[in-house]
Amino acid sequence: MPITISRRYFIAGSALVLCARGAGAQETQVLIAEPKTSKLFGDGPPTQHWHFRTSSELPVVRARQGEQTNLHFINNLAEDIWLHLFGVRADSQTVTVLLPKGPEGTVDLTFTPPDAGTFWIGPLLNAARQREMGFYAMLIVEEANSAFEDIPIILDDWNVEENGVLEKNFADIAIAAGEGRHGNWHTVNGVSKPVVTLFDAKPSRLRLLNVCNARTLNLQLRGAEALLIALDGQPIRSAPLPDSGLVLAPGQRADIVPTRAVDDMALLLDLGNDTLEAAFFTSSGTLPGLAEDFSLPANPWPVIDSNVTPRTIPITLEGGIKGGLKSAIVGTETLELRALLGKGFAWAINGAAGLQQQSLFEVAQNETIILAFDNQTNFDQPVAIDGHVWHQLAADGEQAEGHSWRDTAVIPAKAKASFVFVAVNPGLWTLTSLIAERADAGLIGSFMVNAGP
Repeated sequence: MPITISRRYFIAGSALVLCARGAGAQETQVLIAEPKTSKLFGDGPPTQHWHFRTSSELPVVRARQGEQTNLHFINNLAEDIWLHLFGVRADSQTVTVLLPKGPEGTVDLTFTPPDAGTFWIGPLLNAARQREMGFYAMLIVEEANSAFEDIPIILDDWNVEENGVLEKNFADIAIAAGEGRHGNWHTVNGVSKPVVTLFDAKPSRLRLLNVCNARTLNLQLRGAEALLIALDGQPIRSAPLPDSGLVLAPGQRADIVPTRAVDDMALLLDLGNDTLEAAFFTSSGTLPGLAEDFSLPANPWPVIDSNVTPRTIPITLEGGIKGGLKSAIVGTETLELRALLGKGFAWAINGAAGLQQQSLFEVAQNETIILAFDNQTNFDQPVAIDGHVWHQLAADGEQAEGHSWRDTAVIPAKAKASFVFVAVNPGLWTLTSLIAERADAGLIGSFMVNAGP
C-alpha cells in the first residue's frame, strides 16, 4: 500500500522552498508532471503513463557546478509528489519537497550544486507507483569547463501487457517483500532500441541512469571501447569498461566515454539467460581519443580527520521473504509480522518500518561517522545516503580498494559492510533503499545532523 506521511513531518526539518531567481542565476527550468501517451513497443499499441515534461524531448534538466539552479515544478495530476533530488548535496530544505496535487500545484527549487556529476529527480515516497508510471528526470551538473558532449542514457523497464496497458499491481505486498517489480519491456530514453548519435568534434560522455523500480542492470558495449570515468555522481580513477559489464542497481549512475568504435555499436543488457540490444550508436567520423589516465576534476569532498576516532553506528536491515522479521515499530506501536504485512510493511531498519517521527540516529555537524550495515535479508540491498557522500571501508578499517566517494552502495545479502562519512550538512536526511517497493514497504529511515554552534 502507498506510504502516507504528514506534511508536518518533513516540513519540520525540510521546509518547502519558494525562492525567486537571484542575480546571475540560470534561467528557470520548468518540469510539468502530467499524463503522456508513448509507444513503448515501437509500432505497437500505445501506453498511457506519466512523465515530467521539460523544454527538451527528454526528462533532463541541466545545471552548472557552483552556479545557482532554478527549477519550477507544476503538478497537473490529482496526487501529491514528494520530490527528491537523489545524490545532490544541497541543503536539507531543498532536496525533499512536496509538490502538491493539481490543478496546477507548484513548487520552486533554488540551489547551487557543489558537485559536478550525474544525478536524478524522483519520488521519495509512493515510489513503487510513481516511478513505474514514469516520474523521474536526470539532473546533469556540468563542470565549469567541460571537455565533453553529454548524452543522457536513461534506462527503464516497464511491466506492460501486450495491449500496451501498464500492470497496476503496485500495492502487491508479495512483490514488495521479494525482489520488487521487474518489468518485461526495456526502454532507453523512453523508447525501444533508439539510435544514438555520438559526436566526433569532442568526446561523447554517456551519462547512464538506471531508473528501474527494482532491476539491477548489467550493461555492455558491443563494437566499442570505453572508459568509465564517474560513478554515482562522483569522479573515479578512469578505467576501461569491464569485460564482464557495468552493473548498475536501481538509482545508480555511471559516466562512460566511448573512445574507439567499429561498425554495429550497441548497448547490450545482459539478462542472464538472454542478451538484449537496448540501443544502437552511430558516428559520422572517428571518435576522439581520451588518455587512459584521464580523470575528471575532483569535487569538493569532505576531509576526514585522521586524528579523530569515528563513532560507529550500527544499521541493521531486516525483512523480506524468509528474512526473519518478527516485529517492527510503526509510529507509536510495535506490530507483529502479520499486522505489518496488513499495513503494507515488510522491511525494517534498526527495528523500525518506514519513516518515523524519531530518526534512526543523530549526529553533530562535521562529526565523522561509520555506518556499520548488517544486511540480515536474503537480498542484495542498494542503499542511498541523503545529502552526503561516503567511502566504503575494508575489513581492516581502511578505504576499500577501488571505492571512491559515492552516495549509494550495494550491501550484499547476508553480509556486513561499513561506510565512513562526514556529517557536513545540517538538517533532516534519509537513508533509503533504492528499490522502490522496498522503500515503500519500510526500508527507509531518517537521520538528523544537528547544526554546530
